[in-house]
Amino acid sequence: PKRSGLYTVPFEFDLLSFDEAVGLAADTGRISGDAGPLLETVVDMLDELGRPDEYFDCIQVAGTNGKTSTTRFSAAILRGEGLKTALYTSPQLVRYPERMEVDGRVVSDESFARGVSAAVEAGHRVNARRVAAGECAYSITPFDLLTAAALVVFAEACVDVAVLEVGMGGRWDATSATDPVAVAITGIGLDHMQVLGDTLEAIAGEKAAVIKPGRLVVLGEGTHEASVQRVMDARCRECGVVPLVVNHATTKVPAHVGDTVEFSCTTPRAIYTSSMVKPAYQPQNAACAIMLCEGYLGRELDHDKLDASLMGCPTPGRFDVLGTDPLKLIDACHNPQSCENFVSALDEIDPCAENRPTLLCAALAGENIDIFINNAGFGVCGSYLETDAAREEEMIKVNVAAMARLFHFAVRKMDAAGGGTILNVASSAGLLPGGPYMAGYYASKAYVVSLTRGVAEELRENRSPVYVCALCPGPVNTEFNDRAGVVFALKGITPEFCVEEALLGMMHHKTVIVPSAFMRLCTGAQKLLPTPLLMPIVARQQKKKLG
Repeated sequence: PKRSGLYTVPFEFDLLSFDEAVGLAADTGRISGDAGPLLETVVDMLDELGRPDEYFDCIQVAGTNGKTSTTRFSAAILRGEGLKTALYTSPQLVRYPERMEVDGRVVSDESFARGVSAAVEAGHRVNARRVAAGECAYSITPFDLLTAAALVVFAEACVDVAVLEVGMGGRWDATSATDPVAVAITGIGLDHMQVLGDTLEAIAGEKAAVIKPGRLVVLGEGTHEASVQRVMDARCRECGVVPLVVNHATTKVPAHVGDTVEFSCTTPRAIYTSSMVKPAYQPQNAACAIMLCEGYLGRELDHDKLDASLMGCPTPGRFDVLGTDPLKLIDACHNPQSCENFVSALDEIDPCAENRPTLLCAALAGENIDIFINNAGFGVCGSYLETDAAREEEMIKVNVAAMARLFHFAVRKMDAAGGGTILNVASSAGLLPGGPYMAGYYASKAYVVSLTRGVAEELRENRSPVYVCALCPGPVNTEFNDRAGVVFALKGITPEFCVEEALLGMMHHKTVIVPSAFMRLCTGAQKLLPTPLLMPIVARQQKKKLG
């Protein structure tokens, strides 16, 4: 049961400035120890803080994908039902306080700094006591610190319930230092395999550890895969709980960005039909939140309030439209399953490929990468005297700046990790001395080829385990024509053939891969022609693209 009365931190502590609190949240090295990160670290810190988490109900949401959205939907639904609700998610998109919300608002900088200050002092006090007893001091991770800080902030705000998103896994996660009344597992996928295990079953076992006797348990649709379901069922039997299993039916998918998705889901108490302005992959997360909130409240949800809560619930960083002219959209997909969901939702943007985003950029930190395909690029065709300067500049930013930034990051990450392969997608245009009527594009692809060759030689001389190469196809029958507004002058190869040739070239550790005998002949023959003779030939071919 929740404690009654008002929570107060049971000791005096120095207040850090906001900047000092952010500095500690980003790097807790100043309060680290020798014992390593342990769940007991947060347990002892919360005990030292007088158990702020016992002044409100905790609901814990775990899972590989969808847990942030499910956490947000759950908090919105409970707030709509009249409860003062806290939300804890990670990571932040821009600023650390974004991880903590009370009643739909990000906590103030002052509240954030106060929570961190209390958590820091608790960590110091716990470690001082351990050292005095001849024990190793705890290593307090940033997530340990922020979790304890958030619970202090929520207790001081007198919330009724806090919905806590698990950071990673479940068994040893800092949020598991609380005693949740309800838990949900949205789904299991392959992510953080260096920590959680390299099979679905192993990862499911780590996340299923949040299931404990006496807790309400909700299993999302991502747990329905047979091997995962066996792990979940076994854990539920072991704990003597009967899980609520989520299912939903999508009745209408969005026709365009800003359109609604409609769905229905059946719970033990009701059949709910709702709509919201979200991509087609979000109803399963909303259905999980509905089941979780109904189970927690022990009654049917108010249907009108539910509709309003889902419609008004923000999901920043999840198919998040930042602008419409031009379209700017971000999505925090970061593993195979979430990337697949995101890509499948791209059709909602516009059925016409040329109106879709130009570049999709993935953040790679913390992920295991064996092969990285760096495919940033598009083309502008026409006389350099007439093409749009802004469009030419945008092309350079994508084809050169974005490609180089990703390449530089991936090379260093793979070298530190002990090996990997990087395929930079260039073009046969990059093997020519120039390309009239696509001059900027040819120059950008020549940069990719030259950079790849130079870095490849450096890596060989330094005996690096990283292999890099450049793929230089000619015309490929993809959506490139639509994007560039051209018609290829030469017959294109199929994407499948291009991939096969790329893989074959990588097997033989070629630095430059040209996936067509005809293009290999052409690029080889151009070396025999003086540039003044070659340029008019290239110009005629490019003019054909303009029709």
